[in-house]
Amino acid sequence: MELVFLWDWIDDPNMPAMNRFAGAGAPNDLGRAMREYWVRFARTGVPTAADEPQWTAYDTTDRPTLILDAERRIEMDFDEDVRRLWFS
Repeated sequence: MELVFLWDWIDDPNMPAMNRFAGAGAPNDLGRAMREYWVRFARTGVPTAADEPQWTAYDTTDRPTLILDAERRIEMDFDEDVRRLWFS
């Protein structure tokens, strides 16, 4: 799924099937944000991106999770009920 955004295939006329993976109203800037988070993490060990949420280090108390969607956001203990199901 992320490859559509990573390689900016959303509106590529040579790859029309990719639109179906991205869905209607897919955020065109998501690929840029993903690449910036990944590159900065590889370079510095800190995943950051300009004009995007600051993703704090993971810990088992707050469990901050970066949600990469049309609206990028940090959620604490994302899908807690699912995690508890698997690890209880």
